[in-house]
Amino acid sequence: MFRQAAYSVAGHGSLRQRCRSDRHSHSNIPLRRTVRVEELHEHLFPLPGRPNWIPYRTSYYKENWGSCLSHKQFLELADEEYKVCIDASLDISCAPLCRNRTSVRGKVGAPMHHDVLKRHTGPIDTSQLRALILDLDGTLYRQTPLRWKMLWCALRAHLGHPVRGLSTVRVLRAYRRAQEALRASPLAHRDLAEEQLQLACQWTGVGPALVRSCVARWMEQEPLIFLPRVRYQGVEEFLQVATARGWRLGVFSDYPATAKLRAMDLLRFFDVIVSAQDPEVRRFKPSPRGLEVTLERLRVEKHQAVYIADRPDIDVPAATAAGIPCVIIGRRNTVDPRGWVEISSYKALQEAICGE
Repeated sequence: MFRQAAYSVAGHGSLRQRCRSDRHSHSNIPLRRTVRVEELHEHLFPLPGRPNWIPYRTSYYKENWGSCLSHKQFLELADEEYKVCIDASLDISCAPLCRNRTSVRGKVGAPMHHDVLKRHTGPIDTSQLRALILDLDGTLYRQTPLRWKMLWCALRAHLGHPVRGLSTVRVLRAYRRAQEALRASPLAHRDLAEEQLQLACQWTGVGPALVRSCVARWMEQEPLIFLPRVRYQGVEEFLQVATARGWRLGVFSDYPATAKLRAMDLLRFFDVIVSAQDPEVRRFKPSPRGLEVTLERLRVEKHQAVYIADRPDIDVPAATAAGIPCVIIGRRNTVDPRGWVEISSYKALQEAICGE
């Protein structure tokens, strides 16, 4: 439960920003420390397209801290150290609200079959299922080990030029942070990829050509060779069974997905591939627009599809807004009382949805 957050210049009494409402802060952990402005930037979320607006952002299900503020306030932050003082807790028992619990009886670690899905999640009815929509990054492959591999490769490639290597890492971090900032906007962007690039340039002071080349090499080209090694076990078998049942398959990803799917030898399974950068979408999740476009291209209704993804904080709200049941690839087999099904592996997912 969030209570209060404050950010002040270290050694000075004047507060730069004070948040007393979770409309401005998405912090859910207590924190008292001093940070450089570069680190603070990673936890502040403005809306560049609307300099006087303060966006809305949440973080319910994992430890996190930060605040939303206007883009005008963001640009006024001085290059100094800041004291961060946050009074918050991830313990839901501290929150003044009522909640219900859902229990599914069974053995610990037992697979959750399709009848359990149907009884306990309401909208997920496999008898009407005609299509599956899958997220890409973190859903078809393990994202964390890939990022560690790419960090190591980037540093190793710049052993003779350590300053350039650190600059590359800084650019990539800013580019990812720009994506999270743009998520807060419900409006369509004229050119989503270009706006993300310009934000990274603004935050790092690096020119567009260099940022573009860093992103192309380290986020689009270099990872391809490692993707087969980090692909989730059982994903190909699951897609084979789904295809054999006659279900149409689609991918909706924040970034263009074709090259990654080809690298993992999964491209042949998918009928439709949509990205947030497509002209019909131009929005990142949790906007439901990308899922709506994917449904249209698959030519199915929302009650005839299931969305399979990996982030409850981003993917679940997108699926809910689009009216599609959501399955999260996670660490356990359970029906979460907050509104989604969590499945521990593609083998368990195959048993749950396909009954095989």
